[in-house]
Amino acid sequence: MRRFFYFSHLTMEEINRTINTVAKKMKLRKHITSHKFRHTHVRLLSQAGVSLEVIQERIGHGDERVTK
Repeated sequence: MRRFFYFSHLTMEEINRTINTVAKKMKLRKHITSHKFRHTHVRLLSQAGVSLEVIQERIGHGDERVTK
C-alpha cells in the first residue's frame, strides 16, 4: 500500500527530516533544510533579474529590509 503525503499534514520537522534522508542517500555532506531551499530560490530569482518587489511578494515579506 502506497502512502500519500499532503503538505497540510506535515510538520517542518518532518519535511526537514525527509530532505536530509534524501540528502544522505545522495551522499551529500551538508545539512540541508527547507529554509535553505527558500534562500536558494530567492538568490536564483535575484540573479535572474527579478525585481525585489516581485521577490518580496512571492516569499511573503512585507518589509523590504527583511528581503535584502
